[in-house]
Formats: sequence, structure tokens, C-alpha cells
Amino acid sequence: MRKIKKGTFLDLILSDISEDEVRRTASKMAIAAKIAKTLEKRNMSQKEFSRILGKRPSEISKWLSGKHNFTTDTLSDIEHALDIHLLDNREEVAFESTINHRITIEVKPSRKNMFIPQYEQESYSYNYDLVSSHNLLYN
Repeated sequence: MRKIKKGTFLDLILSDISEDEVRRTASKMAIAAKIAKTLEKRNMSQKEFSRILGKRPSEISKWLSGKHNFTTDTLSDIEHALDIHLLDNREEVAFESTINHRITIEVKPSRKNMFIPQYEQESYSYNYDLVSSHNLLYN
């Protein structure tokens, strides 16, 4: 059985994440943090906010995850509903994010056209946990 070098594999995965993707993710998280901070300041629940916008509470949760790619129409609706400016960087928004990824590789024994005994038919899983923390402060 061929072994996978951990360092090489992880380097390959991490090299696929571009600076643009990191920047975009940081922007999405800043917008989500600003919405969450505003809701908290106003003692407004996600359910109440969803009613104001005519959205399902699950959609609001998705927005606040920091992963949602907002349309300009949605951003405009949120700004209007909360009377805030989401893309105005003059207001300070601070947050810390942790991005976690679990990569699982399953390896199954294989011998072409051969009988494999039951005790050798088990597959093996390798788990890699990638954790990256970012402290971001927008002024």
C-alpha cells in the first residue's frame, strides 16, 4: 500500500486557497459581524429580524455564519431594515474567526482480480484538522 505524505498533501490543499479567497472571506465575516453586533445592540432576535425582512430564520443564521455571499439587493435590504451602512469601513468592527476544515481520506486495500481476506478488507481513514485563526479589525 502506498503511503501519503502528510506534509505534501496538506501543502497541496492549502496552496489552493488564494489571497483573494481569504480577503473575500474576511469581508463576508466582517459584514456578518456588523449585522450580529447591530442585532445585539438593539436586543433584536434573529427571528424578529427575519420577520422584518420577510425571510426564514434559517436564512438569517446562514447570513450570520460569515460564509454567505450577499447580493447587493440583500445588502441594501439589510441596511434599510437596520438603518446601518454595511460597506462603510469608518465604523469599527472587530471579530476573531477560526476556520476549521476536516479532511478525511479513506484508503481501501485493492488487489486486482484477487481474493482479499475479510480481515484485510477494512478501510483506513486519515483525518487532518486544519485550523487557522484570523484577528481582524476594520476601521
